[in-house]
Amino acid sequence: MRKSHRVEFPGRRGKLAGILEIPQGPIQGWMLFSHCFTCNKDLKAIVRIARGLADCGWGVLRYDFSGLGGSDGIFAESNFTTNCEDLASATSFLASEYHSPRFLIGHSFGGAASLAMADQIPSVAGVIALAAPSDTQHLADLLVRMDPEIVSRGLGSVVIGGQRLQIQKQMVEDFRKHDLRKTVGNLRKALLIFHSPEDETVAF
Repeated sequence: MRKSHRVEFPGRRGKLAGILEIPQGPIQGWMLFSHCFTCNKDLKAIVRIARGLADCGWGVLRYDFSGLGGSDGIFAESNFTTNCEDLASATSFLASEYHSPRFLIGHSFGGAASLAMADQIPSVAGVIALAAPSDTQHLADLLVRMDPEIVSRGLGSVVIGGQRLQIQKQMVEDFRKHDLRKTVGNLRKALLIFHSPEDETVAF
């Protein structure tokens, strides 16, 4: 039977919170699970997948990005670059306390961060993307359409998943700096994509 173990580890903006799903028997390897844009490590689907992987012998670290869940930081001050930095911090924690991750797995924007970082982590053999976007610019455009004051005043708010979130202009500007399609095009690691053709949030 697996066991779940809460952990905290340092990130660039303070502590990051995570949960380790640890198999009872021999561990085949470790996976690092990154959540979606406004979610956290305790999203039911993430919990079920992580625990299912642990039941199959894989150790899994699911963690919260800065400003979300149990992690320090302010969400409005985060962006795609900080997400990638948090992923790197989680990798360093796994490497120092257990073993470097063999696979990155990510849901939606967490999948995008996993794709962006895969080639920078030597231990990673592949990436599993769950309903991940093919770029980060589309989210910037969506947020600005939801509240134009993000650009005109430098700060706005949007409602996503029933929660109202403050969005700074720097966030959408950062989203527009990244070329995820080019990064994935140059990726030389295994890639497994799960995406519903009927997805109404991130188009197939």
